[in-house]
Amino acid sequence: MIVAAHWEALLQLLVAVRAEAAGRRFAGGPFLALLTVVPSEFPPARGEGAEACLVWLNSAGIRRPCPQRGSISVSTSHPRCSRRAGRRLATNEREMMMRDLHDEELRALLAFRQRHGRCWKAALLLRWSAGTDADEPGSAHLRHLRNIGGPRWLLGLSAATLDDAARRFAGCVDPALIDVFMENATGFARGASASVGIAPASAAHSLAIAIELSLKAYLMKAGYADDWNRVHIRHDLEKALALAVATGLSGFPPELPQLAAILSPAYSRHQIDAMFRGGASPFDVTDASLCVDRLLAVIRAQIA
Repeated sequence: MIVAAHWEALLQLLVAVRAEAAGRRFAGGPFLALLTVVPSEFPPARGEGAEACLVWLNSAGIRRPCPQRGSISVSTSHPRCSRRAGRRLATNEREMMMRDLHDEELRALLAFRQRHGRCWKAALLLRWSAGTDADEPGSAHLRHLRNIGGPRWLLGLSAATLDDAARRFAGCVDPALIDVFMENATGFARGASASVGIAPASAAHSLAIAIELSLKAYLMKAGYADDWNRVHIRHDLEKALALAVATGLSGFPPELPQLAAILSPAYSRHQIDAMFRGGASPFDVTDASLCVDRLLAVIRAQIA
């Protein structure tokens, strides 16, 4: 296990190699095929820093250590190195410096920073390197930033940029509209509870509306404007729930994800009635009504 004193050296190795690899094409492809830090090469922490042996595999499977320990030295004299890739990287860096980040990109970065705390840049660099950023909420925007900006751009991104965006998004909160959404969600939930035994299809539709309105109210409180929700979420209950969870929603009923997964496809296509034709019932509407009531109570408490 690598001790904390060696973490900075490891991160510097990773960042420098990935930044180098992003601008050139090696025999093994546009990125290093393998990055191995040999733990035995780490000396005991003595305050002077840590050293490591960097090893990479080319397409022939040959292990090639860096000439100097404790430094990055990656050969770029391979005949297949591409100058065009280097020019493309420089163009991408200029593009990132010339344009502002889009709101969706800022929101993805803010959400990632909130989840991973002080070392969020290190966490994102590691996910970029391993390809696991695809598992993160907002992964499309994070991957796009990796492609056009890369590690060098991320390391140069100032905290003030994200702090300013967070304040701007917070200014988009409309308390009156949030109250309207929650009031309407409560009304649809009550209507569903009253019609469960009479018209289960109508009750299910009202429950879907209550879920949508309550989750969007939570997202508006988190800074996602109603216009953005209308365009990017629409009536997708699963997407709304996933984004709400990513922004901090917790304590909701454990059966809610399954209920959202059942309702969302039909609800987004206005086909809930078809789910109940011929007396069929894909779920217990009474239990679903209780689930939605608990969801509303959780959201009220968390947006208060």
